Amino acid sequence: MEHAYAVEVTATKDTRISVEKVVAQQDHLTDEQKQGLLFVLEKYLKLFDDSLGRYLKRKFHIELKDDAVPYLFKGPYSLPAVNMPALKTKIKRQENIGILERVGEL
Repeated sequence: MEHAYAVEVTATKDTRISVEKVVAQQDHLTDEQKQGLLFVLEKYLKLFDDSLGRYLKRKFHIELKDDAVPYLFKGPYSLPAVNMPALKTKIKRQENIGILERVGEL
């Protein structure tokens, strides 16, 4: 049997960049194309602000099979202790921005 080793996972780094810098890095575009890209990116800046949103333009309906059964995992996954700080940071961030909601203590 092979031995398994834990690899440390680090917290996600903030990698946001301004739209001006994104446009400036597009060396394959002409100046006119860069201006057009900048216009579009600035027009839809809200899409790139690293926040969650909701799509309100249309409602969706998902049809399930009559015999569909929800999947239920019966136990927690094991996690190497070295990765616990990164996991807690990620969970806290998702809780702060509304993806997750606390229902008990860790």
